[in-house]
Amino acid sequence: MSNNEVFELPSNFEDRDESLEMSFSEGYELAKNEFSKLTTAPQTSKEWVEFFHHVSEDIYSLNGVSGIAAFITSEEVKQINVGQLSKELKSLGKVAEQYGHDFRMVDRLLPWPDYNKIKGKAIKIPENLRPYYHYDSLFDKGTGKLGRIYMKEVGMHMYLPHCDIYDVDEPKTIICAGDQLDKTSVKISELLSVLQVILDPNKENQELTQAIERCKQYENGDSPLPALLKKYGIGVVNLSSNGWHHVNYQNIHAEALFVELDEDDHLQVILQPKPYGDDFDNPFDATEAGFRELSDFIKEAINRARNIKRAK
Repeated sequence: MSNNEVFELPSNFEDRDESLEMSFSEGYELAKNEFSKLTTAPQTSKEWVEFFHHVSEDIYSLNGVSGIAAFITSEEVKQINVGQLSKELKSLGKVAEQYGHDFRMVDRLLPWPDYNKIKGKAIKIPENLRPYYHYDSLFDKGTGKLGRIYMKEVGMHMYLPHCDIYDVDEPKTIICAGDQLDKTSVKISELLSVLQVILDPNKENQELTQAIERCKQYENGDSPLPALLKKYGIGVVNLSSNGWHHVNYQNIHAEALFVELDEDDHLQVILQPKPYGDDFDNPFDATEAGFRELSDFIKEAINRARNIKRAK
């Protein structure tokens, strides 16, 4: 594995020899041993990534590589002001949290079901206004266009937005019905803008207009997270020890093991493969996908690594 490559699973990962399996602690000790041989410790993000690649070369045990990432994280935190980094990561997390709040505005815009009804009146979106939507249903997944949206009971008088997805090329054909609306599957700014055209054409709802503008800025702006990590010299972060590290993004639902800052300043997340060869991107390019919740993952991991070092 060269210094410019991102850690990737081999194509025959599922057929690997189990005798080559390495434990988390063995990976940690391997990295610790290799680190002791250095005359100068890495300082920059790039140098930590290079060291990570050096140690993990030809090791395809994800437990072992996660251990390597954990050692690197523990060393990175020795060189930085963890409290200040946590504050800056928390600030980034609040921006993503606001996006989630703006997403919930959809609930307030849609007609709610009448008494004793399961589903509310559907808003039908004209063909020329339908936003793209990435669906992941029980039976299929793909990309279509959101054509109908409505509130639907999901149990115990709890209601959430659901939608019907239509074929891109055949706009009268439904390819996924009753999908629970997912904020990662559609640009919220586009959906709110469509609802504004239909429900508030005179733009009298200022709260809605402001939410649309915030969502546009969030969706179209470059993520500041890679730059922040470079500022502090963070190149690899172990996520596998976190209390919560489950990635839910479109058709990706998996545990995050570690994240690496690549040479293009993209954050590449290695996910725990699921049995039966489920096909999802691994590594998952969180920067390209716009998965901004990663700042919270990293904040927890950095603080956890600091607290472990303090306890020793």
